[in-house]
Amino acid sequence: MDGDMRLISVVLGAQTDAIRFRESEKLLTWGFRFYETVTPIKADKPFAQQRVWFGENS
Repeated sequence: MDGDMRLISVVLGAQTDAIRFRESEKLLTWGFRFYETVTPIKADKPFAQQRVWFGENS
């Protein structure tokens, strides 16, 4: 856990618990290092406009 952010790692098929732990640790380290929050669409901006057949202008 890093601040308010939580990640979960699942590693399948590892030969030992130690290998599973190391691989999980690498995944979590990568996730905390490279995760970033983005806002793809602004709440007050239209995403797209589409004409509707027999629709009215609004």
